[in-house]
Formats: sequence, C-alpha cells, structure tokens
Amino acid sequence: MTCFLPWVLTHSVIIVLSLLFVFDALSLSFKTGIGLFILSCHLFIIHAHYGFAFERSETINMNLKAEYAHTWYLLAYFTVLSVKQRHSTYINKAIFFTRDRYEKTRKQTEDSTKSIKIIMLNMLPSHVADNFLERRRNDQLFYENFKNVAVMFASIENYQADRAGIRVLHEFICYFDELLMNFARKYKIEKIKVMHWTYMAACGLEAANYIPVRKEESELSTRSNSVSVGSNESSEPVSLVDDDEVVLVMTDFAVHLLRIMNNIQVEDIFYELDLPKSSRGCLKIGIAHGPVKAGVVGHSKPHYDIWGSTVNMAYRLTSTGQQGAIQVGKSTAHVLRRNNIRCSYRGQSWLKGMGNYPTYLVDLDETLEFQYNDETSSEQDSEEEERTLGGSTGSDC
Repeated sequence: MTCFLPWVLTHSVIIVLSLLFVFDALSLSFKTGIGLFILSCHLFIIHAHYGFAFERSETINMNLKAEYAHTWYLLAYFTVLSVKQRHSTYINKAIFFTRDRYEKTRKQTEDSTKSIKIIMLNMLPSHVADNFLERRRNDQLFYENFKNVAVMFASIENYQADRAGIRVLHEFICYFDELLMNFARKYKIEKIKVMHWTYMAACGLEAANYIPVRKEESELSTRSNSVSVGSNESSEPVSLVDDDEVVLVMTDFAVHLLRIMNNIQVEDIFYELDLPKSSRGCLKIGIAHGPVKAGVVGHSKPHYDIWGSTVNMAYRLTSTGQQGAIQVGKSTAHVLRRNNIRCSYRGQSWLKGMGNYPTYLVDLDETLEFQYNDETSSEQDSEEEERTLGGSTGSDC
C-alpha cells in the first residue's frame, strides 16, 4: 500500500485521456487512436502483469473484481469522452459550414445589389437611383423642380437611315455615351433618352432637396398616399448650380459632339456602307436653359424624364437649327457672351407656340474651337440685332 496505489494510477490515466481531448486542433481520429493505445496499454498492465496488485485494491462492488472495476471505469469514461468529443466536432463543423454558406450568400447578395445599382445608375441619375433603391415605396411619386438646367438636343441629320440601319445608330450613340462618361464624372451631365436619331442630355440635374408633390397632382395618380421624399417643405425650386456654369458645360459638350461627328466623316468609319460624303451625317444641336420639372415614371421599368418650356425650347431650336452648328436662344446667348464666347445673331426663327423668336449660333472656327468676343464683333452683332429686331426684345426662354 505504501509503494503502489492502483486507483491513483487509473486516475492518472484518466487525467492523461482528458488532456488528450483538450487539443481541438488535432483530428478526432488521431485523438481516438492515441487514447485507445494508452487505454490498451493500461488494461494490458492490469490483466497481465500487475493483476495481483489490482485484485487487492479497493472497490465499491463486492461482487465485481477490482481489476474489472478498473477496466469498466476506464472504458466507460473513454466512451463518454469520445461521444462528447464527436458531438463537439459535429457542432464545430456545422458552425463552419453555416458560416461559409452565409458568407457565400452574403457575397452573392452584395454582387446582385451592385449589379442592380449599376443598372439603376445607367437608367437614372445618381441621386435619383440612390433614393429610388433605398427610400422609395411602391406608392410614392418621385418629383423635383430645378431652377436652372441646360437642356440639349443633338439630332443626326442628312443620313440615309434606311441604308445605315440600327448598327450605325448604335455606333453613334456609343461614341456619344463615351464622351458623356468623361463629362459626367466632373460636370454631372445626364443622358435623358434617345429619340430615333436625336440625343437628349441635360446639365444641372443634381439636388439635395426635393420639392413635395402637390395635393392636386397626387390625386391624379392611380397610386394613393403619394408623398415626396425629403424634409424640405418649401415649394420654391432650389438652384444648386451657377447659371453660367451649366450653360458653359453643356455648350462645351455640344462642341465635342460636333468634333466626334467631324472625325467620323473624316476617318470614314462607315465606309463599308458605300454612302456618298454628302449623306454621311451631321449634327444639328439646340441648347436652352431655364427651369425644368423632373421625375420618375413607372415602377417595374422606371424612366427618368424632364418636362417644361425649357425642354420644348431646346427641341425647337434643334429642329430649326443649322447642320453642323449649335443654335441657342437669346438668354443663352447672353450667358455665353458674358463669358467671352462669341454668338452670331442668326435672325428671327419661327418656333412652334412662340412665333418669331431671335436665335443665335455659337461661333466656331474651322477646327471647331470657340471664337471669343472682341469690341468690333460685339458692336457689329449689336447693330445687326437692333436693326433686325427693330427695338423688340422678344420673349426669353
């Protein structure tokens, strides 16, 4: 009893087995194999070499031999420990695969959300797309007013559409969109739509405040509870862009469009169509600026559009313009002249709904660069305007 204590040795083996299963980094099969090896060695010692010592050890069951009590105690403990470890391994694997599946689903959701945002940004202006995705309900109207927006229509003229087909139109629009991407990053020019062979864009459609939809307008909608988004309750439009800036940016964009058309003609990009040079297309551009209304129409296929007299004016200036030139109204010409860009007085043009209206052409040289004002040209333009208008100032857009 002084030199050898059997239960102390058995408990020492229990401690070793317990420590073995503490290491979670080891695989279950490896720990089970090592545990079985230790257990086999100890049981071999009990029944083969030191049985006489274990026979005389203490036991709580008088009908069970001491060596069998040691064996049962070790086997039962090792079985329970193995089952517990197996259950813990299963739980850890389940948690791992659940987290892995969650991460994959979350990544797929993020990719889908990014794709949706990209599509929406291509369909709507950036501030409208964010609002439409995050805060707009199905029964809401999105409506806003702008005090000053420059609107441009660029119409492709003198092109044999029946021979050119949609591929050529697609190429033209792709060139225009590529230019728009460069301008949109800095100046926030938005493409509104393409109507047949006419390209429509606007500058200044960026606002931090939205104008509430009036009650009488919401009642005309088929949707109920139409409310505006935002906290501004004023009905006055908000001007966030300087009057001159939107006109200058849009005019510069129009000049770049003319250069693109000139390059297409010079390089003869569509040579395979065998079109005469006189019918290879040119642009008629009209620009007007002033207040506009904007909004999103439709739900499943939303479309952002702008309305107002400014839009009508820009379209009529385009339809009555000259090929390869930019035609503007009187107020727009004054803005350009105020910024040292020369505009020649063209004369009175009949515009639908407005009658005779004074129109101007932006002066460009042979390389399609702006012509700047000087004292002589300004005096000549003023004299010609006074002589033609006969003292009448006409109506501003």
